[in-house]
Amino acid sequence: MTAFGMLSSVLAAWTAGKTVWEKYKKAAQNPGYMIGEGLDQAGIFALPFDVADTGERVSNTLHYHLNPIKTPIMAVGSWAYPNTSLQGKNMRYRDENLADVLGGPTIGTLEDTALAASGGVDKLKGKKVSRAQQKAAIRLLPFNNFYGINEGIQALTGDSPYTELMK
Repeated sequence: MTAFGMLSSVLAAWTAGKTVWEKYKKAAQNPGYMIGEGLDQAGIFALPFDVADTGERVSNTLHYHLNPIKTPIMAVGSWAYPNTSLQGKNMRYRDENLADVLGGPTIGTLEDTALAASGGVDKLKGKKVSRAQQKAAIRLLPFNNFYGINEGIQALTGDSPYTELMK
């Protein structure tokens, strides 16, 4: 089950875009990260990992990465492979603030709407639209998480992992 969880983790990072894929490849050099992601994605210990992942999301809003289950597993992995990173952040969650984590999807959607609108205003003023504003606008699109649509959006924004294969 853990191996299938690892496969699920790899595929999720691959389809999330080039930026996430590069971060994932660096984090995956630590075998503890892969084991932790595999156990999490496998769903064997769903409730403890759900609580730990929520704690990780809260700690990320405070600019400190801590997952009470995965961090010790990554520490053991870095002990076995000393030059590997301990900074394997969960790839499933976007960067959030504390209101998003505690308020749920309604608060996140309201924040995305405001951020995307500010990107539109910046574009009209001739300013550069930030990556966060682009991502917020993409999250508001209907069916944006369907594989084909997601890949099309990534190809349009230059974030597709498949562009590496074409070189």
